[in-house]
Amino acid sequence: MSKVHRLPRVLAVAAVSLLWLTSTASASPETLQRAVANVLCAPFDVALSPVIATYTVVDNVRNIGDSEGVRLAYALPGVAWNTGLVIGIGVIREITGLLEILPGLGLFFSESDIDPLLAPVENSEALIDIETPILWIRIGMLYTA
Repeated sequence: MSKVHRLPRVLAVAAVSLLWLTSTASASPETLQRAVANVLCAPFDVALSPVIATYTVVDNVRNIGDSEGVRLAYALPGVAWNTGLVIGIGVIREITGLLEILPGLGLFFSESDIDPLLAPVENSEALIDIETPILWIRIGMLYTA
């Protein structure tokens, strides 16, 4: 049998095998969902960074046992420092979301997932925290709280 006549048979067997593999696999979109949520929500973290930083500093000033003078002296530099920190982590969140999209697409048709590249998104509180069947929307991450 010539190679030309074998090609359609090989393609048919490959197509049936591919259909069988994808039908038996249980899709796990967790990595892709996390990646898309990070890409979509990170710009809001950066935009809300002064609000997030102020909220964190006010919360910290209320909870520390220092004198009133130390609390006042800490407030303004603390807000400036935390604003820069939240902007930086928001940018890192965007980058990790972009880095996880391709593996997320590859893992969509398997039961495997990868650990988050940026753990604070999974572990921290957020100003807006809505879990939907499609995405986990977490905006205003309290990275420094």
